[in-house]
Amino acid sequence: MKNYGLNERFEQEATMYADLFVARVTEQHRDLYRVICEQGEIGASVSGKLAYHADNQTSFPAVGDWVMIDRVNGSTGNAVIHHILRRQSVLARQAAGTENSGQVIAGRHTTTHRQLFLLPSGGIVIDTPGMRELQIYTGNLSKTFEDVSVSFSREPL
Repeated sequence: MKNYGLNERFEQEATMYADLFVARVTEQHRDLYRVICEQGEIGASVSGKLAYHADNQTSFPAVGDWVMIDRVNGSTGNAVIHHILRRQSVLARQAAGTENSGQVIAGRHTTTHRQLFLLPSGGIVIDTPGMRELQIYTGNLSKTFEDVSVSFSREPL
């Protein structure tokens, strides 16, 4: 899980949820998710309670989010996502259409899916096929891309 970015902050926050397991959202197809956990990849969906208390699309898991699930073995069905761990940073855009709400860029989109890939070099890329435009709704670009800025500042041109 360390390869996918699990760090001490997320591990510590995860201890608040007894009987649940930490996982990272790797893929989303509308209301169905794929998550990676210690035992491997598993299908998942959000709990009814999480969906009921969602204020808008940004309240649902997005690809790249750390979540708490009820099982790590898919032999008995999909895992249920009960909690989203606090996001370290968020880059969101205005949601498509006329609705005045935000959309986490790496997350929910009604026409396609998102997928997280672990690179052999140790990096992580979130593929967002079908995104035709990017208009920032909210986010702190310097904080969101801080690690990229640091990496580029070390590279010779």
